[in-house]
Amino acid sequence: QAGDLAKATSAYRQEYTITSNLVKRDPGNAQAQRDVAIDLGRIGGVELQAGDLTNAESAYRRAYAINRTLVASDPGNTQTQGNLAISLEELGDIERAAGDLAKAASAYRREYATLSKLAASDPGNAQIQRRLAIALQRIGDVEVRAGDVTKATSVYQQAYVIDNNLVKRDPGNAQTQRDVAIDLERIGGVELQAGDLTKAASAYRRAYATLSKLAAGDPGNAKTQRSLAISLEKLGDVKRQAGDPAGAAVAYRRELEIFQQLAVEDHGNVQTQRSLAITLGRIGVVEQQGGDLAKAASAYRRQLGIFRKLAARAPGDAKDQLGVATALVSIAAIERHSHAPADALVDYRKSLAIIEALAAKAPADVGLKRGVALLRQRIATLAAAKP
Repeated sequence: QAGDLAKATSAYRQEYTITSNLVKRDPGNAQAQRDVAIDLGRIGGVELQAGDLTNAESAYRRAYAINRTLVASDPGNTQTQGNLAISLEELGDIERAAGDLAKAASAYRREYATLSKLAASDPGNAQIQRRLAIALQRIGDVEVRAGDVTKATSVYQQAYVIDNNLVKRDPGNAQTQRDVAIDLERIGGVELQAGDLTKAASAYRRAYATLSKLAAGDPGNAKTQRSLAISLEKLGDVKRQAGDPAGAAVAYRRELEIFQQLAVEDHGNVQTQRSLAITLGRIGVVEQQGGDLAKAASAYRRQLGIFRKLAARAPGDAKDQLGVATALVSIAAIERHSHAPADALVDYRKSLAIIEALAAKAPADVGLKRGVALLRQRIATLAAAKP
């Protein structure tokens, strides 16, 4: 992937050299200036993907400056207004990646204001309406990260109204239906964060109903099936928080069935295998909460098996190594409560060895350090209690 990004960056920079030379020859050529801004936006995108926030921001700001100048010289040009909105979105993305949520929200709100002007001049344009809703989603996402659930709920609701109106205009459009489901899931998420399980469950159920219809209409669409699985996960999460581990287990098992089918259709897909493992972990948790330790242990062992295969395939991937360690801890906790302290000690020690190795490679990771300390404490406690 790094090689692909390097190739893309090189290609975009070559395009930029050509278009910027055209601008030098003809400084008044608005189209050539637009092309330069587009090239800079693409360069910024690959730099952002590569993790170089400094170069990404530089490219994005230069693109924004060009688009702002073009808008000032021709304020009625809707194409240029649309390009300015894209530049503002890109600036918001870079500020969010850098952790400056206030600046990110400001950029996204200016993007929304720009798009609102376009929508006012062309109210029937579904593409602009959709971009408006997406801008609102971005604003809401930033507000969530900033901890303002009230503002986030408000803007997510606004996005839902726009997307729902688009569905009413074109009921057969699968993309707008998917957008409505995304809005509802975001609303459910902030309601859950605010502690309103009833409203959260309602939003999640409506999202699930929308995605179920989409999946029924196109059963071979892996993207929709995956979205449906994630929707079931969210329903399970609400049930779990509401103190209904049995209901949560039902939702998680239906989620598991979808991922299992996706894994059969594309057995080499690492993300699907990882999703399978994570879902099995959720099943283990709710079965354990419900008191069925045998089912919990079975789910955790299946999870461990998947993570071990993934870790063997890519030994340098910390996520899968951490998955193995987490599954071992879950199994050890079951063994400990099942009066098998010797087995629990073995699995805790295996997990500790993995976490210590990961912590050695990432000494600044506070979470890994905490994990090492916690496991050492559990091992010491269990070893001291061993007869």
